[in-house]
Amino acid sequence: MSAPWTESDRADSAVCAALLHTAGLWWGTVCVSQLLMFVIAQTELRAVISTTGLLVWLAVTWLTMGVLLDANLFTRISGSASPWPSGAELDVSLQRVLGVRVKPLAGEARVRGMTSRIEGAVRLYRALVVLSLLHMLGLMSAWVWHLDI
Repeated sequence: MSAPWTESDRADSAVCAALLHTAGLWWGTVCVSQLLMFVIAQTELRAVISTTGLLVWLAVTWLTMGVLLDANLFTRISGSASPWPSGAELDVSLQRVLGVRVKPLAGEARVRGMTSRIEGAVRLYRALVVLSLLHMLGLMSAWVWHLDI
């Protein structure tokens, strides 16, 4: 059995949740840029540009779902009436409902601590941001190509 969440853990969880809840903004931006890409890509490479953009959009959508799930979990943990009083109960729920098998890092206890959980969530968030920026870079490239500069 792992130790219950501390007040510091709950505070860190609330800050992490606030950051992760911005994932929807990144996803919305990618949706708008994907629509613009369909309109702008009027060249013989339209299929390539649109397909590549669509694949990146699918990856961004998948990452967004994971980040928003983490955001909701961290929001619930940060509250005083969290349904998971400790990390062990959270890991059991994640495995039972989602089939997520959590592997602790080398040198870490059998049950991950809040710091490790936040690091994993922020890594996922950063991947979302990078893919979103790459998608927007693709849109700008298609726009420059469209202008024939």
